Amino acid sequence: MSLKQMALRHAGACRVCGVALPAKTTAVYDFTAKNVLCLSCHGDETSRRDEPVARPGELAAAGVANRRGPDRRVGERRRASDAG
Repeated sequence: MSLKQMALRHAGACRVCGVALPAKTTAVYDFTAKNVLCLSCHGDETSRRDEPVARPGELAAAGVANRRGPDRRVGERRRASDAG
């Protein structure tokens, strides 16, 4: 996301809470999603970003899919050669 706090050129509505944001109001514009956030919702989103998404141990070990990759590709080649 590329966000920039700026005075809005056009009226809009906050994508989170839906509050009306008239032109020239200071808000945060998301260039990627092409929508706006009011300053209070932007503050809420940034504080949520600081929280961990998952606790350690909840996710699979790093590289497991990579280690399975060669076996998967060999199997695909065998199936392709058997079919053709």
